[in-house]
Amino acid sequence: MLGKHAEAQAQLDRALTDAEPDGFVIPFAENYRYLKPLLAERLQTGTVAQIIELGEAAERRKAGFDRPEALSALTEREYEIVRLMAQRLNNREIAEKLYLSEGSIRQYVNQIYTKLQIAGEPRASAKRKHRILLRTFYFATHLDRKYIQTEQLLSPAAA
Repeated sequence: MLGKHAEAQAQLDRALTDAEPDGFVIPFAENYRYLKPLLAERLQTGTVAQIIELGEAAERRKAGFDRPEALSALTEREYEIVRLMAQRLNNREIAEKLYLSEGSIRQYVNQIYTKLQIAGEPRASAKRKHRILLRTFYFATHLDRKYIQTEQLLSPAAA
């Protein structure tokens, strides 16, 4: 909440109070990057300590992974779905793996196609769109790696 620090802290307090009896920490850990400044002001014990630990671990894991430029328009969730699609999982399997409904996965897939400008006739086969997406994912991940390797070989520091 921009400029409303006290109100944001009060809402966080209320949310933590509601979540604590049931041990709900994942929603807070998933949004850690936004909650980090507010959590830093709190006493770091119990639930708050657990949220910080999980949030920091997730940030360290994400820091070690760079997303290919061609896929930078995607959210973290959309990119995760693309990676699962690249493993040839169908919507049902992806939904089970991510604990989402199959309908949610279909919506995400449509958003992904839109963001990556994979279009076609309204009756275009889903397989065709899927092939284009896989090709985009493959080339984005492999070409970015080759570009990075080439840059490292050509940089003056490498000489």
